Amino acid sequence: MFITKRTPPLTVATELAAAGFVQSLSEALRQDVENHLNEGQVIYSTIENGNFVGMSIFRTMGANDDILYLCGTIFMPEAQQRGFASQVIRLAQSELGSQYLALRTQSPRMWRVGQRLCREWYPDPHREIPPLIRGIGKLVGAEIGSEFPVTAGYYGGPLYGAKPLHQDPKLQAWWDRVCSFERGDAVLCVGSF
Repeated sequence: MFITKRTPPLTVATELAAAGFVQSLSEALRQDVENHLNEGQVIYSTIENGNFVGMSIFRTMGANDDILYLCGTIFMPEAQQRGFASQVIRLAQSELGSQYLALRTQSPRMWRVGQRLCREWYPDPHREIPPLIRGIGKLVGAEIGSEFPVTAGYYGGPLYGAKPLHQDPKLQAWWDRVCSFERGDAVLCVGSF
C-alpha cells in the first residue's frame, strides 16, 4: 500500500464512492464526487496492488491555513478499518503543517479517527467545547455551509447505504443521540493536533 498525491479519474473516484458508501452508480453520485474533487486543494490516493482503494480530499482554511479540512474520504470496503484514513490525515498534516483538523461526517468511525489523531476532539461526550475550538468550528461551518457541531438534516437523509456503526456500544449510543442518521444530520468535528 502506498499513498500518493494523485487524483483518480472521475470514473474510478465514482466507483470508489459507490462501493465505499454502498450505493449504486448514478449521475447524482458522479456529480457529488466531481464536486468534492473540485472542492479540494490536495487529493491523496491510496493504492494497493496497483489499484485505487481510497481517496482523501483536503483543503486548508484559516488566516494562516492552519486548519486542515477533510472535504471527503472514501475507501473500498476491503480497505476500510485498516488505518488508511489515519495514515492519510497524518501525511496531509505533516506536509501542510496544519494545527487543527476539521471534518464533517455521519460516521462514528470517522469521529473516532479524529479523536485518535488529535489531542482534543469535539464534540466530545465528556467535555464542553472550549471557546477556541468553538470559534474554529464556526469559521469552518461558515465556509462549508454547516453549523457547528451538528447540522440537523444536512444530507437530507442517510449518506451511506448502511448505517455506519462503531464497535463500542457506549460510543454508538452517544453518537445516536448527537447524530440522527435517518434524518441525515451532519456532525462537524474539530480538534487540535
